[in-house]
Amino acid sequence: MMGVGGGALPLSRVELHLSCKNLADMDLLSKSDPQAHVYLQDANQSGKWMLLGKTEMVKDNLNPKFTKSIMVDYYFEHVQHLKIVVYDIDKVGGAVEDQDLIGEAYTTLGNILGSTGQTIKKPLQNPKRKNCGTVIVSAEEVQDMKMTVKMRFSGRHLDKMDFFGKSDPFFRISRIKESGSKVAVYKSEHIRKTLDPVWKVFEIPMQKLNNGDADRPLLFQVYDWNRSGNEDFIGEFTASLREMQNARAERRGLPLLNPAKRGKRKYVDSGVIMVEECEIFETATFIDFLRGGMQIQLMASIDFTGSNGDPNTSGSLHYRNPYEPNEYAAATRAVGDVLLCYDSDGLVPVYGFGAKIPPRNAVSHCFAINFNEGNPDLHGVEGILHAYHEAVTRVKLWGPTNFAPTIRRASELARRQGTQSYLILLIITDGIITDIDATIDELVDAAELGISVVIVGVGKADFSNMEVLDADVNPLKSKRTGQYAARDIVQFVPYRDFKGAHPSRLAASVLEEIPQQVVEHFKRKNIKPNPPQQANMSFMGTSQATLGGGGGAPPPGAGYGGPPPGAHPQYGGAPPPGPSPPGPQG
Repeated sequence: MMGVGGGALPLSRVELHLSCKNLADMDLLSKSDPQAHVYLQDANQSGKWMLLGKTEMVKDNLNPKFTKSIMVDYYFEHVQHLKIVVYDIDKVGGAVEDQDLIGEAYTTLGNILGSTGQTIKKPLQNPKRKNCGTVIVSAEEVQDMKMTVKMRFSGRHLDKMDFFGKSDPFFRISRIKESGSKVAVYKSEHIRKTLDPVWKVFEIPMQKLNNGDADRPLLFQVYDWNRSGNEDFIGEFTASLREMQNARAERRGLPLLNPAKRGKRKYVDSGVIMVEECEIFETATFIDFLRGGMQIQLMASIDFTGSNGDPNTSGSLHYRNPYEPNEYAAATRAVGDVLLCYDSDGLVPVYGFGAKIPPRNAVSHCFAINFNEGNPDLHGVEGILHAYHEAVTRVKLWGPTNFAPTIRRASELARRQGTQSYLILLIITDGIITDIDATIDELVDAAELGISVVIVGVGKADFSNMEVLDADVNPLKSKRTGQYAARDIVQFVPYRDFKGAHPSRLAASVLEEIPQQVVEHFKRKNIKPNPPQQANMSFMGTSQATLGGGGGAPPPGAGYGGPPPGAHPQYGGAPPPGPSPPGPQG
């Protein structure tokens, strides 16, 4: 899909169903002939609206139930702004300028999916008339996006690549795109010193493996692992998922070929790969849990250590520039705008660490930035930013940079949540972490709970320790207990890599792994999605307080209400409104 996700694959594909009620009658001698057009805003700087699709026209009907649905790729990590425009069709096949505008409405795909019954009701707006009617949008996940493939492979008689010993083979599977280019989708573990490896079973979404196409060719390559990082090529074959299924059914090996050796005398192959398991099954998805009423809770923690610099000077990372947000504020908005689409009440507990706080001027490594320890919740992104800027003027920046108390507090909150809840902790920091062992201990404990930790590093510090926490390769191990983390729950990105880029790029980078982590947690705990919640349309009024699908008024800036920045004037007018001297360095 253009404009969203870049080269990333969508989490899923969603079908939108539309209907309208009490539309304005635009015709004198008959009723309106409505048709709905659905647009998606480009997530990049242009902000252009791209037409996703149109429903059919319904003749003489002010309460149409359109039968033609609209398909859209779903990216959890983006705020996907949607615009629904309803026209009275006066000239079939004509341009939009030839039709009468009944009204339009704005929402986000995340808002729809996060609403009860995955259905929202929005008032249609038209600057030239009142009481234009309402549009009802419901979402449903496309079923073939829910398939997962379980696979296990073994090798026989692989080529020996090491002079003094046997090979240490591993394999990589790549999806071959229609253009002929290749995208790696899975890499196995390496097996030490064997020419007859038996690799571990693994599961992979079919959409990621082959874009849902069982006949799409896959490139299977086997390499010899080396400690130096160099990979010695052993051989490869190309086969589709369907061909692998057939090979397993026939107990037929798939020969590995090395193009550099083909044509040599007596060369046959570089070994054979056996498909030991190849099963396709339907699995619960992130959207299934949303449909069942899963609650996503955002918690945030902000670094108030002295290394941020005197907030009264322009060189400080906490300096409040009247012309642009500082990196703390920008990161908060980028991540908050996405996650609060799924938070039913928009309330976020927000803490700070590494500062001396009033009235006793004692150092705290986990304090409520609204200074109300009994109720640290703040309302939406705007509420967080207001309390943050106020806290900067009241605390004394100090140190050191300790994460463990914040993660411990998040774990306490997660333990009090229901089984169908998931907590996302956002930590924004400028410094080199000083309690790395204690932090790893807390993260190993937290991996057993419904928690993901997103860390955004601001400023120019050395963030090498953060890469250790983001355990993509080697799982974290607690020195306190000797236990390994049950799963990887940390994602770290340095803000400097996205400075000057559209905010959606930062959000995409830090949040892309969240849906997978959510599903992995529930699967490990054998927790199934609740039955889908039914939308209660009697409670879906047209007031601002009900547009988010959750309880209470939606937080400003969270992608809930009116048109997003860049909305065309024709379709709804203006966009919505967008300390003490430091102590020791943290």
